[in-house]
Amino acid sequence: MSVWIKEGCCGDLIPRMQKAHGKLTELYAVRGKDLYVSSRRDGKHRSGSFHYNGCAEDILDYAKIVSLLDIKHALGRDFDVVEYDWGYHVEYDPEPKP
Repeated sequence: MSVWIKEGCCGDLIPRMQKAHGKLTELYAVRGKDLYVSSRRDGKHRSGSFHYNGCAEDILDYAKIVSLLDIKHALGRDFDVVEYDWGYHVEYDPEPKP
């Protein structure tokens, strides 16, 4: 399977996010689907966004080929995953969670 990165979507990810990206790629590949990355360090994000320091990426998945729970389970507690109608926002955030 392939990884598609939106034109203009640029910027390196920190090593922990690179590893997470690999796990996301595997989750889609075992389902026979491509992974579509729509944002990393590019674009406009809220102030303080984890995108700007390479700790976040957005995945397009309108059909929810991979579930929110599958992603959270694969990445672990150090990652926050937010589901939107267009897909998922994934960020490395090792801060303690309540």
